[in-house]
Amino acid sequence: KADTTFTLTVNAKPTPTPEVQKPSISGPVSLELKEGYDASETAAFKVGGDPAPEVEVTGNKSITWDKSSKKLKIAKGLAEGTYEVTLTATSSAGKADTTFTLTVTPKDEPTPSTGESTIEPGG
Repeated sequence: KADTTFTLTVNAKPTPTPEVQKPSISGPVSLELKEGYDASETAAFKVGGDPAPEVEVTGNKSITWDKSSKKLKIAKGLAEGTYEVTLTATSSAGKADTTFTLTVTPKDEPTPSTGESTIEPGG
């Protein structure tokens, strides 16, 4: 009886690792609206990352992030003033944030007439 010994080497293809990208947020440092504005939304902020991050908005409950449209929504009715708002993007790959200032400026009021009227007595 003959014995044969041999070595079998199996080289498995490595499972590709999905490319992970940390979250990122970019956008302006300030936005401005006029008092009395209608509800609005802006695509001024870009959010990236893989896996897609969840976005949280802090600073004012009237300002929210729409996950499906990827836009910042500003509800109608903020009073004149300055609001500091932070957007935070979080995923399993990490987190990123940015802070901006939303300024609601006063409505343009009609300027009262400053002309003078003179009434002359009739005679």
